[in-house]
Amino acid sequence: MKLKLLAILFLTTGIYNSISAQEKPFRIMVMGVPQQMFVQGIRIEVDLAQAKEKHWITFAPQFYYSKDRDLGILGKSSFDELAGVGVDVFSRHYLSHSLSASGPYVSWGGGYRFLNLNTSDFLWNRFTENGLVYYRRVPANYDVQVHSSNLRGFFGWQFFFNNHLAMDFYLGFGMRYSLHQRPEGSYIKFNRSVFDYGYTGTLFVGGIRFGVGW
Repeated sequence: MKLKLLAILFLTTGIYNSISAQEKPFRIMVMGVPQQMFVQGIRIEVDLAQAKEKHWITFAPQFYYSKDRDLGILGKSSFDELAGVGVDVFSRHYLSHSLSASGPYVSWGGGYRFLNLNTSDFLWNRFTENGLVYYRRVPANYDVQVHSSNLRGFFGWQFFFNNHLAMDFYLGFGMRYSLHQRPEGSYIKFNRSVFDYGYTGTLFVGGIRFGVGW
C-alpha cells in the first residue's frame, strides 16, 4: 500500500510540475538512457526542437565496450571483448498543447549499429598429408563484425520535476536486422535471444530516460 501511495505521489508531482512548466519554450533536451548499461553500452539522446510547433528530432549516439564475459542478468556472453558504436535518429511529436517538451508524444525512426566481438571458438584448418588434403577443427581466437539496422515506433510521456529536470517513460515495438562478417568455419551468430548483439527479428521497445532541458 505504501508503495502504491509513493507511486501515485511521484506521478502526481511530475504531472503537476509538467503542467506548471509547460509554457517554457525549451529548444534542446539532453537525456540519458540507464537501461542501455544492461547491454554494456552508453546511450545519450539529444532532442532538438524544430520550427514546427511540438515537433522535435532526436539524435541518439551509442557506445559499447566490455571485457567481461559475465553480463549479469543476461547471463554469460559468447565473446571475450566487445566494442562498437551506433546512432539512431527519431522524429518526435508531442500531443499536448505544451511548448516545453512535456506530456504524451509519439515517436518513430531508426538507426545503425556496428559491433566488433572478439571470441574464441574452433575453425576449420586445411592441411596436406601424403598428398591428400584434410580439414580439422582447431581452437582459434578471432573477430566477428555485426552490422545492425533497426526501425522503431513508440508512445511515451515526458514530464518535469522542476523547471529543467525531466523524466520520460516510453513503450512500443520495432524490428532489427543484423548481418555478420566472420571467418569461414565460424558458426557463432550472436542471435540466441532478443537481448543478443546479432539478433534479427521483432523488438519490444520500452524504458525510461532522464535529463535536462533548456
